[in-house]
Amino acid sequence: MDGSLENPLAAAVLVAAFLVLAPLSLTVLREGRSGDPFTWLEVLGRYGLIVTWAFVAPLAVANHLRPETLLWLFGPEVGDGGLAEYATVAAWACAAILAARLALVTQGWERALYALAAAGAFVLFGEEISWGQWLFNWGSPAFFAENNLQSETNAHNFFPPEVFDAAYAIAGLIIAGLVGMLRFGRGLGPIVTALRQWPPARWIGHSRHGVPLAFSAAVLMQHHMFQEVAEMALSLAVLYALWWTVSRAALGRPVEFAPA
Repeated sequence: MDGSLENPLAAAVLVAAFLVLAPLSLTVLREGRSGDPFTWLEVLGRYGLIVTWAFVAPLAVANHLRPETLLWLFGPEVGDGGLAEYATVAAWACAAILAARLALVTQGWERALYALAAAGAFVLFGEEISWGQWLFNWGSPAFFAENNLQSETNAHNFFPPEVFDAAYAIAGLIIAGLVGMLRFGRGLGPIVTALRQWPPARWIGHSRHGVPLAFSAAVLMQHHMFQEVAEMALSLAVLYALWWTVSRAALGRPVEFAPA
């Protein structure tokens, strides 16, 4: 997993993931099981998919073939910036706030899961902005300056690119498996049945656009050239799930699962 177009393994997994998940995404879209009166959620899902596949993903290929020609969208290879990364940062920040809000109004294991989601989204937000470094331009402490691959104040750039690419690809496959299991996995046992009752998981069974967004992130995570696009799609899918859950909770609406 070296992230190059010539790597046959990365290319094969990318194509295989697309061929499997694209039909499943189309199946969910064609069901028309939206049922959501929340206009902004529909806008987020619909245009998130359109922007991801019609514009940002093709431009990521162009940027990979001619490096750093689209700095305004993807930022430099070494460093941070670009509209895609700013969108990701904003999405993780909003997701952390929504998850924290849900943690405050729930109890027991649900509160623990929302608290964990809030902490995870906050960490991803912090890592994306190097904990404020690329917003406020402070210098890195000596340890980070000497050991971080980009001399930034973050944890993820301590890992070599090939390790990071492999981890992304594996994480993408895990995400695809989890989302597919929760959406199509009725009758897979008591653990899956229990997970499917958690409100954000119920969103997977109900949402028309969020599942294709999550699958899009899983596909795009299979290749280094789509890294920024994958991060954006994943953050939007998580934000979509939490926003949907908060909206449903505020209106006291029950949610029924779509048939598996």
